[in-house]
Amino acid sequence: MISISPSSVVDSKPKEVAKCTECSSLIINTNGRRNLMNHAMLHCAEKRFKCSLCAHTSVQPRKLNYHFNHSHAGSAAEPIDLKNDLREALWEQWTKKCFLNSGTDEKRSKKVDTRQSQCGVCAKNVSSDDRSLFAHIVDEHSEENLDYDDPQGVKNDYFPSSSSR
Repeated sequence: MISISPSSVVDSKPKEVAKCTECSSLIINTNGRRNLMNHAMLHCAEKRFKCSLCAHTSVQPRKLNYHFNHSHAGSAAEPIDLKNDLREALWEQWTKKCFLNSGTDEKRSKKVDTRQSQCGVCAKNVSSDDRSLFAHIVDEHSEENLDYDDPQGVKNDYFPSSSSR
């Protein structure tokens, strides 16, 4: 991560800038990696917001509002937030891919649940909390056809024993 000096008196904190390995964009990392993840989502096929009237998707709600005004003017179009644990695991994976060595490798969560579940596909034991289960599915099995609209079904397919807990 590159550190740059502030150019204005308004915000005197130095900024951390990360370079995307996919497109070489420089992203200022000021709010707990949220900017990095938002940028990485641009490279990912699974976007966060979807138009309620058509198949158009976007990472940013303001871009979806632009779509509403130009494609569905006068209609009651609403953004649908597609965020779920499975998509978040995918976006986290893309954030790591786009910003290697930018502080994105920190632990996903503190391990509160010490129970383990065994993946029904590769037999690997994984911490039973949902975040770890979804991270395993995305990290190890993303080449498979995952249904990002049914995270519970995907979890049950890979970890049938965890659904009874």
